[in-house]
Parts: sequence; C-alpha cells; structure tokens
Amino acid sequence: MRSKESLLTACLFLTMLSVTANASTLITGVTATASDEYWAPASLTIDGSGLDPAGLHGTDWGTFWLANSTSAGLWIEWTFDQVYELDKMQVWNCPDYWIRGMKYVKIEYSSNSGTTWSTLSPSYYLSPRPDDGNWPHTTPFGYTDEISFGGVSADKVRFTTLAAGPNHGGDTTGLAEVRFFGDISTPPPPARGCIKEGKFGRAVRFQSGAKYWVEASLLPEYVQTPVTIECWVKLDSDTDYNVFLAASLKESPKHWEIYTDSGTGYCSCYLPSKDPQGANSGFDIVNSQWHYLAMVYENNRVRLYVDAVKKADVSLTDTSMPPNNDGPLYFGGYPPDAIGCDGLLDEVRISNIVRSIDQVPTGPFVSDASTIGLWHFDEYTPGVGFDDSSPQNNPARLVPPPANLAMKLDRGVTIDRWYSTIPSQPNFQQSDIQLIKSMGFDYVKLLVNPAPHKSGNTINTSSMWYIDAIVNLVINEGLSAVVTIHPDSTFKTTVLSN
Repeated sequence: MRSKESLLTACLFLTMLSVTANASTLITGVTATASDEYWAPASLTIDGSGLDPAGLHGTDWGTFWLANSTSAGLWIEWTFDQVYELDKMQVWNCPDYWIRGMKYVKIEYSSNSGTTWSTLSPSYYLSPRPDDGNWPHTTPFGYTDEISFGGVSADKVRFTTLAAGPNHGGDTTGLAEVRFFGDISTPPPPARGCIKEGKFGRAVRFQSGAKYWVEASLLPEYVQTPVTIECWVKLDSDTDYNVFLAASLKESPKHWEIYTDSGTGYCSCYLPSKDPQGANSGFDIVNSQWHYLAMVYENNRVRLYVDAVKKADVSLTDTSMPPNNDGPLYFGGYPPDAIGCDGLLDEVRISNIVRSIDQVPTGPFVSDASTIGLWHFDEYTPGVGFDDSSPQNNPARLVPPPANLAMKLDRGVTIDRWYSTIPSQPNFQQSDIQLIKSMGFDYVKLLVNPAPHKSGNTINTSSMWYIDAIVNLVINEGLSAVVTIHPDSTFKTTVLSN
C-alpha cells in the first residue's frame, strides 16, 4: 500500500507556489466625479486617455479634467467598486500653460461610501509638471506626485482645493490622470464583495443559496405582536426565493419571514402559526431597484407595504402549532434550507408598535422609544459585527466570519490528473488533502483538460463529477480550490471555438 507521500508523488505534479502577501496592485474599478466639470469631465482622470505604455502623459488638454474655477472648495472625488486597502496614489497634474493643475488640497478618504470621512492630509502640495521650456508645454511627462496612503481601508478618495493656493495659476483648474494602488488579495473585514454601496451608506450583498448570511440573537421582543419590520432591498433575480429577514426556525410558532416568491418576485411573508400562513403582495420587486418594504404584524392581522403603498392586508387566526426550538434572527437568507437572497439589504428596523407606513423614508432609519432593533450595515467590527443602533445593542454577525469568505491564495499546490480513468473514483483521498494542509498550504490549484472527455463539440457534463468530487475534498478541509482549464490546443479548437 502506498504511503501518502508516495501517493502525492506518483499521482500528482506537485508545485509549490509562493505569492507575496499584501502586494500593491493597480485598482481598475474606479469612477470619478467633481463639483465642477464645466470644460471636461472628471472621468478623464481615470480612463487612461493621454497615457502611453511607459506611463508618460501627453499634453492634449482634451485628456484632462478641467473645471471653470480657481476658487477654494473645488473638489474631485474617486469612488472604488469596493473597499480596498490603499497603498499609494500617483498623480499627473495638468501640464498646459493655460490649464493649471491643482496646488494645495485637502486629501480625505472614506470606507463607507462617503457617510463619514477621514483626513489623510489637511494640506498637501501637488507638484506642477516640470517646465520643458516650451510654451505651451509639448513634452510627455511622468507622474508628478506619489502619495502614500499607508494601507488605509477606503472606497472613496477626495481632493478639495484650499485657499492657500487652489491651483498653479491661470483661469482654470484640472488634473490629467490619477492611479490608485492597493492590496486586492487580502480584503479588510468584512470580506471584499459582501459590503457594497447601499441606499443610505453601505449595504450587505447576499447571494442565492445562503453561501453566507448575517444573524443576530433572537430577542423575545422580535417575535411578540404587535411588531413592525422595515427594510430596504435591491434584488437582481427571482430564479429562487429571496429571504430578507427571518425570525427563529420555521418549525417554531414564533417564526416569521419576509421574502419574494420564486419566479414572480412578489413580496410576501410567511407566518406558519397563523391561518392563512402569511400574505402575498402580488407585486414584483425584483428589478434591480431599491424598494422600501414594511411588514406590520399584529396577532390577528398582517399588512405588507412596498414603497409606502399597502399591497396586502390579511386577517389572521391562530392555529395549533407545538412549541419548538428557537433559532436566531437571520438577515439575507434562511440557512437551514439553504435559501439565500440575490441582492442587497440595507437599513433594517424592528419596532414594538404598529408604525404608520405612509411615506418613503428619505434618510437612514432613526431609533426612538419603540425601536427594538436597528442595523445600518455601514461598518463591520471584527469580533463584534454590525452595530445595533437601538437600545437593545444586539449586533448582527456575518456567518461564516469574514476571514472564511475570502479565498486565501498565499501558498498552494497544483494538482494535475487526480484520476486515472473515467469513470472511476479519483485516486486522491481526504487524507491526501489533510497532508497538503499539514504542510502549510492554503489552496489547491486543480489543472483539468476536458478535451478527452468531450461529447461532440461540448464538454461531457456526465463525466465532470470528478471535478466536483475533488473540489469538495479540498473545501471540506478549509482550503481554497481554484479550477483551471489546461491549455490543450485540441480542446481550444474543438470545444471553445464551437
């Protein structure tokens, strides 16, 4: 019988990979806006226009952001597609004689979509481009400043001109180009991709299948009537059910949940201890738009509201339902049934009264004497979770925790041909993955060439079970799995080209 070590040698091509952690990488998901875009838009600072492959910028003023202002208070702002740990920023200031660059600026950053701002520098001097002796300048130039951010977490950066010297002279102010660099491999908590721009501040982005969710302890007040539950949702798909909020387990008479129906996107609620067992609004809210939802639940009545319009009003009677174990308060899914939510959830408020739902809120929910739960989802504190802004102070935790949601790709092995024949059981077992884990690796790269197993001009999906089998072996040991397609010329020409 072969040992684990010989099995690895005989069956695999094993390659150790070392990836430098916290590498500084160009961030590409950036948009830009400014308080003044009279002559040219701020987007010209991040589109690469005017830059050559060597990183030199030309002098065509049609490639600059250009404001019709030289006053203090002029600002330009860059927004990232997610929160990054910023390393540095490179700036190409405006080069032309008539079009002068920014001079003294306040540099700020935000990690919650601009809800709050932190100051990196209260007064930063932006250098002009070097004088090439021509009038106007004609020589391409490199970046004029490199600003260190020191690894701060941010999804926005802003420059604001100061009275000490808004620009380097002339009648206009502008910038040629900027570039941001940061760590895109190891996200700050919570896991990159889960926290997005919300209706007010930030929101949690959930997925179908309850791959992760948020939960809080179930307080008795949440399941006592009357109770009013309000939230904001933005949903992208009705292929499956979308559960936004669920209290306790479905087997419990205390259970309630708010969700959308599969296939219709109708906003609905489920109340298993009542007859009828809930209400259906008949109104589709799955359209990638923000909607304000509310459920007003009394002992003998439930009402559903969409954007402050009553869509359902149902009388209820009690049914005989035996007591059962309680579960937590779930946000973004019902994990016991692997039901998730394909969209964003923001601003959840629970109140112990019948609230009047007669207008759409224009700002974040506020806590009052009747508020028993309030989660804004703007900040996630490791080890604590999302703060509860109500007097109950019942934080909601991301499950699994942030560290487990991100793929860790620091040291890994590449596995090729973990099977001998198809069909067959893979000759790679759980004990082999455990050995890899014990050697200090955190991911496994699986190299697969589907060409020999194609059917006609398509991959024979009936033989793809072996990929699923090995992936499950890997992730069950807490390692990340990366599946890559072998660069086989026959596969590329006969399968990918058809």
